Amino acid sequence: MSFSPIRQFRHLLGALALTLLATVPAFAQLPTTVDIDLVQGVGANELDVMLRANGNSFNQVISNLLFTVRWVDTSPATLGLGSTGTWCPLPNSAFSPGPSTMVTTGGFKYRTYSSIGLQQIGIPQDPDGGCGASGQTLTANTWVKVFTITVSGNTGCTDFNIVNDAYTGANNRNYFISLNGQQVPPLTGTIQPTGVAIGTPAAPTPGSYGPLCSNGTPITLGGTPAGGVWTGTGVSGTGPYTFNPASGTQTLTYTVTTGLCSSNAPTTITVSVVPTTANAGPDQTVCASGAT
Repeated sequence: MSFSPIRQFRHLLGALALTLLATVPAFAQLPTTVDIDLVQGVGANELDVMLRANGNSFNQVISNLLFTVRWVDTSPATLGLGSTGTWCPLPNSAFSPGPSTMVTTGGFKYRTYSSIGLQQIGIPQDPDGGCGASGQTLTANTWVKVFTITVSGNTGCTDFNIVNDAYTGANNRNYFISLNGQQVPPLTGTIQPTGVAIGTPAAPTPGSYGPLCSNGTPITLGGTPAGGVWTGTGVSGTGPYTFNPASGTQTLTYTVTTGLCSSNAPTTITVSVVPTTANAGPDQTVCASGAT
């Protein structure tokens, strides 16, 4: 029987858990759960992975961490391996990301990150392991940055999220954490729902309308990217939006609000609406016998 790399990883974890439990001294009470979050890094093209230990602090063995980042497959962006940076600098065997590959399926790209820890993160770094100059701690009820992932090749604006979805569930890539080789009680907490938008959103384009005739047939308003919101006098509907022309000059605004890339400023256009009644000018009197 053959196993996927992730499944083999889990089997290896089980063996390591038995070793850890057999060799380490009794540890203090574990956190109740550990949550995970993805936030904007210091650099414009960096993603920071955050952990939050709930209930109790933790500075012992992060024996396993597994999570998957997802982004839309139309983006050319790629993600680097990831680094523990100043929190737990390499090389060490305390807490380091393992190899992963990018997978494209179902309209998304995925990259799964995994690590196996063999040393306490609270032990200062030495040639055999450890974590940082003074050791590190997941402080209770506090978000702590543990990984930084570099984004390369991105154009436009791309949303990145840590996810548990149909693909990750079917392929053993859901978020998972084990501390001191223990999985009971369940330690894997929640994934924070808001991801990160990397890049600059393209300015929305509302299109061109008018001049129009007042009291005419309402027109349907478009715009790119699709899914934006129209506002202004005479605008109605919740999408697709319609515009009911009235005499005068109307100002309409188109704002993109879809996804995390919604920080782009609204685009405003002016629509001229002319009266439907024709005006030939003032009345005049002419002589029948006069010139043409």
